[in-house]
Amino acid sequence: MFLLNSGILPCGWKLYHPRFILWKIFNRARKQRGYILLVSHTNTSNMHIHTLEKTLGATLLLTGLALRYWIGYRRFNRRNFAGIEVFTSFSKKTIILFFERIARSLAGLLILSGILFIVSCWL
Repeated sequence: MFLLNSGILPCGWKLYHPRFILWKIFNRARKQRGYILLVSHTNTSNMHIHTLEKTLGATLLLTGLALRYWIGYRRFNRRNFAGIEVFTSFSKKTIILFFERIARSLAGLLILSGILFIVSCWL
């Protein structure tokens, strides 16, 4: 098989991979019409881009979930036996709740961007 011996396919590609199948069909159609197919490295580097997107998406998603968990854990530990959050002073309560609100919205953005990165691989 010409493709495997020529080094066009990067390591890790399987013969049943959808991109390889579409590339093979496209290559046959171009050969039948008499065109010369020039393969550049940009065709094979898309797999590396998608791997980067998946890794970045998973990292952002897990970071956002960990941040939300940490905030919930802190809020749970501040509660007394009656279920009311207890602070030592009003200023600490104001500052802590302000930063937790910012961190919770940042965690939501991290989760959303992580999901969008992961979904963009399949679009």
